[in-house]
Amino acid sequence: MPKFTCLAFFLMACCIVVCAQDEGTIVKRERIDKSNNIFVDFGPSFTLGKNIGDYSVGFSIEAGYQKRLNRVFSIGPSFSYLSFEYDPEVTNVSGNAYVGAGDPSQWDDKYGVPGLSYTYGYVLSLEGGNLSLISLALNLKLNFVPIKDNTKFSVYGFAKPFISYAMRGAVNGTDERYTYETFEDVNGTLTYPNDDQLYIDLDDDTFYPDQVYNDPNNPDNKWGPV
Repeated sequence: MPKFTCLAFFLMACCIVVCAQDEGTIVKRERIDKSNNIFVDFGPSFTLGKNIGDYSVGFSIEAGYQKRLNRVFSIGPSFSYLSFEYDPEVTNVSGNAYVGAGDPSQWDDKYGVPGLSYTYGYVLSLEGGNLSLISLALNLKLNFVPIKDNTKFSVYGFAKPFISYAMRGAVNGTDERYTYETFEDVNGTLTYPNDDQLYIDLDDDTFYPDQVYNDPNNPDNKWGPV
């Protein structure tokens, strides 16, 4: 009888211990959703470095979709448009591509000045030539810190392989010719053909506009551009 009494007390003690370890109902927590995101961004674009062309600050807009595959990796496509306007102030011309020496206005023939030679150059005014790019990209995002339910900040790397179609608008422009220390006064009063007057070897370190060449109303003037 004493043995059975001891066994009964032992079993009762085990039940009390088991009840003391009860922490409540077990709740199954769901896995982090594989989120789907749509994004749109836009803003200015800048060119950096050398050999970037004659372009000013541009504008870009992009729209895309991204899906998180797991706590670390996300993937999705995007479509973007980027444009840059041609900026003539950035153009840098070096060398002697736009200067020369001689008599391109044929003043020697017009005024009978044998061996007339002078230095001349051109000022170019260009417009158009804007650059546009349409791109299709694949966005790859790798989270260095796996995403959790309570994640507020993340650190990630981003890769963006893409293909682009580039378009460049037509370039239009005008030119003006200038002559160095020599010029023709088309309203001169001396008895020359067309009542013009030629000033040469002025030694004043000055460039003068070639009036006939630059006159848009006389594009076919025989003394104009050759």
